[in-house]
Amino acid sequence: MANIGNTTDVKLGSNTGNVGSKNTFGIQGGVGPNASVGNTTGVTVGGNNSGNIGSGNAFDIKGGVGGCQSIGNTSNVSACSNSGSIGSGNSFTVG
Repeated sequence: MANIGNTTDVKLGSNTGNVGSKNTFGIQGGVGPNASVGNTTGVTVGGNNSGNIGSGNAFDIKGGVGGCQSIGNTSNVSACSNSGSIGSGNSFTVG
């Protein structure tokens, strides 16, 4: 299983920056059914999130996804308070 650019199990007091965000994924030749690309999971922010979590990523995959359903997902994120972006503004091009 290919794991490319995943962010997992991050614990922060507060976040004003980027966690699993603003990345560009350019993949030639496609991905297989068990690949995992650009996913952000298990992020805990104990204070305020005014930054980006799993947001603003660009995915350009040439050669198809071969049944892969694990691309650019954001899950299991918690923040005491949030004024930032969580899992938003991602773009996908698959050819």
